[in-house]
Amino acid sequence: MGERLDPGLVHHTDTTSRSLGDEVLRTPDMFAPQVRFESGADAPTRMLDFLGRTV
Repeated sequence: MGERLDPGLVHHTDTTSRSLGDEVLRTPDMFAPQVRFESGADAPTRMLDFLGRTV
């Protein structure tokens, strides 16, 4: 990734999205299933992988 994400925003987004649960997040037109992240992945990558996005 060439851009950097604000660490506070990453933490807030990750914490909030995980608290919503799969019933809310994994609905059509929302977020895909969680992607497995590599060991040692940074916080933004872990957040994006949780939300079903790959980096």
